[in-house]
Amino acid sequence: MTTVYSDIGVVVSKPSKLREYLNNLSSFLLEESEVNNLSIGNPSFVSPLAELWAQEFANVVEQEFQLVAGKYSLSRGNPDLIQEWRNFYNKKYSTDVKTEEIVIGPGSQMLIFCVVNILCGICGSERRNLVLPILPDYSGYFSLSLNRTTVVGLSPLIEVSGDRGFTYKIDFKALESLRNIGAILLSNPMNPTGKVLSEDELSQLIDIAVRKDCFLIIDNAYGNPIPKVIDYCHRPLVHERVINLFSLSKAGLPGERLGIMMGDNEVLNKVSSFLSNSMLHSSQLPQVVLKNLLKGGRLEDTMSNSVTPYYKEKYDYAHSLLLAQLPPGLSWRLYSGHSGMFIWIWIDEPGFDCEEFYEMLKKNRKTIIMPGSFFFDNEDRIHSKQCIRVSVVSSKEEIARGVVAIAKELSNYVD
Repeated sequence: MTTVYSDIGVVVSKPSKLREYLNNLSSFLLEESEVNNLSIGNPSFVSPLAELWAQEFANVVEQEFQLVAGKYSLSRGNPDLIQEWRNFYNKKYSTDVKTEEIVIGPGSQMLIFCVVNILCGICGSERRNLVLPILPDYSGYFSLSLNRTTVVGLSPLIEVSGDRGFTYKIDFKALESLRNIGAILLSNPMNPTGKVLSEDELSQLIDIAVRKDCFLIIDNAYGNPIPKVIDYCHRPLVHERVINLFSLSKAGLPGERLGIMMGDNEVLNKVSSFLSNSMLHSSQLPQVVLKNLLKGGRLEDTMSNSVTPYYKEKYDYAHSLLLAQLPPGLSWRLYSGHSGMFIWIWIDEPGFDCEEFYEMLKKNRKTIIMPGSFFFDNEDRIHSKQCIRVSVVSSKEEIARGVVAIAKELSNYVD
């Protein structure tokens, strides 16, 4: 039997490069034992936070199960959670976000998928592009659009610092030159580098969004006010041209798929309809749990006291090991980020290919990292092949073994 698939069906069912990598990784982990897994960013088990979630889930199941799970809810999200999030956010940042400017969805990835396909693609007589203003960025963004050709990623400006550091800057001149932009999308703090956008960079992005008559979508999956994996001073932007996303995944609930979107009421109404047409509404149970934990600041206090210092300690430990262990005769640099779950390494050697290195490290050292090319999509620049991402969510013992393995494998590139 021959099955004919629609054009959209082909697009949405095509495995992403990340999915193929994860399938390969899963097979390897099933076949091998004692693997040093420094690859994906599955959040660590942070005891105080995990205990808080577990206790509140148990309370809701025991006391409100029928009320919560026994009836349908609204596609826009649980009204009590929306109100509680509004109260929490406005009090923390002295803003005036309205309830109609908030939507709850099944994870920020799904919410981003909805809004990107509402704002980008064929719009009447023109094509409106999704622009990723600085690569590398989260690889899941590359497969968001139902029309793949509408995604435009821009190369970064590279600034070296000291003997072993470097950073990326947005090429605002290249961004300004683009036309027909439907949305500008980026993470902040950024995955994979840990870069936190400065207030000046954010201000310039808003100015461009206003001039280009488009929206700036900011995915705050690692930042403030939740999950605080990386804590920083300035607050998330509230502006008529900004759509903010917040996620519970890195706050210890990746399996519950719960995300929050804030932004323009008209756009969010369309997102709500998208959710209603595709899946009715998000799961009620985690929404009620989050609502309860936002009250009185229990969730935020726990994240500030446990999540932020936990990842900062892991990051600093891995960073110091890499500085000490990586071959001195090799040209390498570590991204000067703000801590977080990952360390981004640039191996500035002509013969280095990150995907080949991934295979050799896996084969020879039973150690897994993430090839940096995945975060550049189909970038042709040599730099995109010269970077690797190292996750620091594992135990210190596993991190130490992994760093030693990386250093030994990299020694093969020293003349």
